[in-house]
Amino acid sequence: MAQAQTIGGSVQQHADEHLKPKKKKKKKKSASHPPSGNRGAQPPPRTWQPPPDDKPKGPDLPLRVIGRDLQLDPQIGGGYRGWYAQQYPTVDVANQAYFTWALQMRARFFRLISLERGYYESNGINAPRHKGASIAAQAGNFVPKTVRVLGIFGLDLGYVLEPIVRYETRAHQTTATPEKPVRIIPRSASASQQNTDFPLTQEPLKMVSAYETFVVAARYNPDNGKKAGLPGDVPPAYLGIGLIQYTKPYQFNVRDAVLDEFIFDAQFRGAGLALGFATPNKPDAFHLDFAGMVGMGEVRLLKDLTLNEVAADDTYIGFAQTDVTVGYLYPLNRSRPTLMLGLDVSLGGATFFFWKTKYHEDEEIDLPPLNWDVIWGTQAYLVLPL
Repeated sequence: MAQAQTIGGSVQQHADEHLKPKKKKKKKKSASHPPSGNRGAQPPPRTWQPPPDDKPKGPDLPLRVIGRDLQLDPQIGGGYRGWYAQQYPTVDVANQAYFTWALQMRARFFRLISLERGYYESNGINAPRHKGASIAAQAGNFVPKTVRVLGIFGLDLGYVLEPIVRYETRAHQTTATPEKPVRIIPRSASASQQNTDFPLTQEPLKMVSAYETFVVAARYNPDNGKKAGLPGDVPPAYLGIGLIQYTKPYQFNVRDAVLDEFIFDAQFRGAGLALGFATPNKPDAFHLDFAGMVGMGEVRLLKDLTLNEVAADDTYIGFAQTDVTVGYLYPLNRSRPTLMLGLDVSLGGATFFFWKTKYHEDEEIDLPPLNWDVIWGTQAYLVLPL
């Protein structure tokens, strides 16, 4: 009777029998003449080959109709855009979102100049901007609007790092209803003016929040980096200097303490470090786009008054801004030209905050925010690479 054996023992025995290197057999010398022809010859050892793919691999998508020296990617789409504004204890700010339409163009000219994104999105024709302050008493009904304009330009000179310029502006119009009378203070006012120079109102208000960013940076070019022996499979990340200008209706607040008698037409400005990266927009694949800034800022309430001036000597104002987009491209056909359907989801915003350089031993590190705004959206679109 065969002795019972465990499964592990069977596996081990099979490994011992077949995985251990075998000793080479010594060839015996033959006094006779070598055999003629291939009689008795052993066939060469066979190596494992993957089974052939029944479906031959086609050319890489998308298939273009113009050529490599001129590439155009027009895009049209529609989506839903919202701006979640900072809330105040005595002012009810409506968090409105709107259906939008969008146009975009990506282009590359002679493999030298690239328009990474030329983008316009709105729910109307005109931007939600108006002369004067960004906040005013509402006179009758109005049509709320939202707009976003984005331009990214690059220059490929054959170096590992290439210069890029990135400009973006956003604006969003909404309404606010004071729960108690407030005074609307324009930025042109002076700190020496009396409070009573500006009458109290509790009427619904028209509010516009807007910000602009401008970035000059050096971006890693994976294709040129690969030629220089550097990694060619990393996304084209950039690092540079960024500027931000941000205007919005604002009530001065520090933590939970709000100066709720006034609504200022405040201007937030800053300069600092800009960084970001974007993975390629390829068919049948997800893509990711990240852009952000962090640095030092200034908050101007009046023509002769900033929050920097009223802060303590060891207290400064910093800012952070970011925008993240995740999407997917699906080819609707695999012929020339390749029409693609895309879906993007984005989230971003900006904040300014106080920060101190010195803390006492028994004092907790605290970065009280001065303001914040969150911008979100989703969009479906069609791209036709030419």
